[in-house]
Amino acid sequence: MTVTVRPSLAIMRFGDRSGGQLGSRIDEAVRDAAVTNLHRLETWCSNQAGGLWDRGCALRIETLDDPGWRVSIDLRGTELIARSYDELRDLCPGEGWMHCRVRNGYFEGCGGPFKLDEILGHFLDWAGTEAPVAAWSGDE
Repeated sequence: MTVTVRPSLAIMRFGDRSGGQLGSRIDEAVRDAAVTNLHRLETWCSNQAGGLWDRGCALRIETLDDPGWRVSIDLRGTELIARSYDELRDLCPGEGWMHCRVRNGYFEGCGGPFKLDEILGHFLDWAGTEAPVAAWSGDE
């Protein structure tokens, strides 16, 4: 399984008189917030390793031509296979739509072009994966 995500973030720094330190702190905070669900997904996947789950095509993230995202996660071989899931259906017009469900042993999530992180978040919240806590190492 290979998933490659390279988020690019840019922040405008108007009136930053901290010699760039404030902008760097903001960049770090935004970067950490942007990849939290990706880190949570990596943790969840690594916790499944060694069992039946990681022996096949267990996780798939694809783009849709609508445009949007599709996430499919095989639950067979995990403790989640027996857990109930309340279907999420938010089919608003435009790019904000999202639909998540569990069907035939798979978590399936689809959504608009800016909904990938939220889809992953719904899966991970349901799976019970906690977000990592980032330590603050700057002067306050």
